Amino acid sequence: LSDTGWTALSTADNAATGPIAISSKTIGGVQCLRGTATVSVPASVMHAVVWDIPSAKQWSSETLLQSRT
Repeated sequence: LSDTGWTALSTADNAATGPIAISSKTIGGVQCLRGTATVSVPASVMHAVVWDIPSAKQWSSETLLQSRT
């Protein structure tokens, strides 16, 4: 995915990773969300955050139906 065209939405705080910058972009007619963070934790922790869709309801105003890395 290209780094261009993303619109910053907000910053969320996650207990495992710290601040996550949330941005949005329409790709192929589908609105996509991206979370980026600089962390010093193992990749396994980051994968747990990405795949933990139920907790996204606590910090996201978007309806998340699926997630992928």
